[in-house]
Amino acid sequence: MFLKLNWIGIHVADFEASLRFYTNVLGLNATDKKPDWAYIETTGMTFELFGGWSPPTPSQSAWGYGQSVRPGIQVANLNETVTVLRQRGVEFTGEIEKTAFGEMIEFMAPENKRWTLAYAPSLPFGLSLNKTHIGWIELKANRIAEQRTFYNKVLGLQPENGQGGKVILTQGLGEPILLLEPGGQQAAPFQIEQNTIQPMPSHLMSVETDHIEEAAAWLKSQGVPILTEITHKDWGGIDLYITDPDGNPIQVVQYVQA
Repeated sequence: MFLKLNWIGIHVADFEASLRFYTNVLGLNATDKKPDWAYIETTGMTFELFGGWSPPTPSQSAWGYGQSVRPGIQVANLNETVTVLRQRGVEFTGEIEKTAFGEMIEFMAPENKRWTLAYAPSLPFGLSLNKTHIGWIELKANRIAEQRTFYNKVLGLQPENGQGGKVILTQGLGEPILLLEPGGQQAAPFQIEQNTIQPMPSHLMSVETDHIEEAAAWLKSQGVPILTEITHKDWGGIDLYITDPDGNPIQVVQYVQA
């Protein structure tokens, strides 16, 4: 059994407007699409876009306050990419900043969804936005010590201390990275309706496994809250949902080969 953090889903209220932004403005490729769902072609983290979401109030939708997860796109030339996207009308929330990995800047997608663009010379990157590489996700951690332990001891990521109290969690050479940053808030409780969590969060992380039953037994032995039963999905996967110590839901999924 393995557990691999490699997927991010974003839920939006206006699906068509968001899809136009990600494809027409950012230049990403949607290689498969249905009503209220699109598979966006990326490397690193897999990215899917979902419609039918009820957004929180604006005061609850900043990174760490309604949006615990902030995905990061790694590019070959950050300054050039920022210039192009500004010309296309993309809103950046600040200026390019130095980080432990390189340089980074935050931008906003529709419905106040926060992303970062980064140039990290020691990490993989996409040559252009239509060959997008999502190399990491950042997580605001309300209880960072507990979060570090959970993602290390339970999900198997390898931690090291970063700057400013941050924690860097890796999965192996070239694999997506999880960055924990102090702050944020405890997630609101979720309800379970028809074996599905409600409401869905704005951003949902997923961990892939090769054996869902063994994964469920391991998670239960570690005292991890399991929200749903193992469920066979019509899209071909088998999944269950858990929460991390801050209450953020995580999908655990086994993909079934056709």
